[in-house]
Amino acid sequence: MANFYHPDLSLDNQQIDLSREESQHLTKTLRAKVGDVIRLIDGKGQVANAKIDVLPKNRGNVSCTIIDLQKLPEPSTKIHLYLASPRHNILTGLIKQCVELGIWEIHFIDCEFSVAKPKDKADSLLKDIISGAKQSGNGHFPKMQNLVKFKDALQSCALPKILGAVPADQFEQYSSENHSSEVSLWIGPEGGFSENEKNLLKETGAKSICIGDWVLRVETAVVGLAAILNH
Repeated sequence: MANFYHPDLSLDNQQIDLSREESQHLTKTLRAKVGDVIRLIDGKGQVANAKIDVLPKNRGNVSCTIIDLQKLPEPSTKIHLYLASPRHNILTGLIKQCVELGIWEIHFIDCEFSVAKPKDKADSLLKDIISGAKQSGNGHFPKMQNLVKFKDALQSCALPKILGAVPADQFEQYSSENHSSEVSLWIGPEGGFSENEKNLLKETGAKSICIGDWVLRVETAVVGLAAILNH
């Protein structure tokens, strides 16, 4: 069953209208009919089944009635991603993958070798978050945090820290025996973390995970390491 987005799901307000974009997708692409049942997500952990009541003739909004509503369980491992943002053309696809992998929270960090410095990304990336959620069925949108300096992010993070390391890094390796249900995953920029930043991470007790023998792209490192932590 295809997933659709509506920001306000409630049994107290069972009659809802989908957005113009969602309505167009439903009618033009999927050729839905009155009486069909669709699945709705709100990004806050709720999913609903809804019955289509009215289909617009032109560019109007699809009207639905919510049949039932349930709360999705939170992920068993909550990953707080601390990410030196890649360039925008890479970031948009990466955000979708983060949603598909169930990343709980995304912090953008400004590092010494950062090449992109996003400002307020919560609104500009919402379309990509919705796309990833609809693809995967994940009803929990990641919480998006604005750009902060690396040192400030490090000082404010009290969670166990896991570093996406390159083969040459000299860090204590992460062990699944010490796995926590809530962790922070640190991924540096395309040029990697600076030596000073690595030393600061070591001082906080950060552990490392290195995948293979080669240096990974930012988007590859995020996907690979998040999958390992989820597993």
